[in-house]
Amino acid sequence: MNWRSTLCMIGLAASVLATEAQAQRARTPRKKPFEALSESARRLKQSAADRLGFREVPRDSVVAIEIPEAIVRDSIASAARSQLGTRYVLGAERPGVAFDCSGLVRFVMAALRLDLPRTANEQAQRGQEVAREVHALRPGDLLTFGRGSRVTHIGVYVGDGRFVHASTSKRRVIEASIDEPGTWFRRNWKGVRRLLATNEVADTTG
Repeated sequence: MNWRSTLCMIGLAASVLATEAQAQRARTPRKKPFEALSESARRLKQSAADRLGFREVPRDSVVAIEIPEAIVRDSIASAARSQLGTRYVLGAERPGVAFDCSGLVRFVMAALRLDLPRTANEQAQRGQEVAREVHALRPGDLLTFGRGSRVTHIGVYVGDGRFVHASTSKRRVIEASIDEPGTWFRRNWKGVRRLLATNEVADTTG
């Protein structure tokens, strides 16, 4: 499969995930909130995995994707920003309905056919460590936050010093700056994990 075919799959992935979530919401009887969310998440993951052939992101390694980096960057930013304004709910991972921070990260990376663990602390152990410097970041890098030794929050870098995350204080998915000094994020920025190795050669066929 060449990179153009893969790009088509990437573009379809987010639509598949969102469509599945909406369909499940329409046909699933209302139960206890977190029970319903958990069941929906399991069905969503299995359905998407069956259609798209997700790959698990290994520990201490990156997944090579043979697509120009500019295209991957745009795909990641589009997937992340498509959920801006979605409610924050602990334990949720339902596109267009509700997310917590790690649920949002899973959704965004699923658009690239990558599968991540459920919690922020587990996700922070995938991929390769990258220097905690804004100029070193690439779209798709995971920014991790917390106090002490444990990661308690995570977001997806989308470029230009900005990242998208499901904010516990704003109670919704927002876009924020990691480059602004004195913020909670700068004070509690623990690290960066890189999951993707892309083909950085620009597409010159246009």
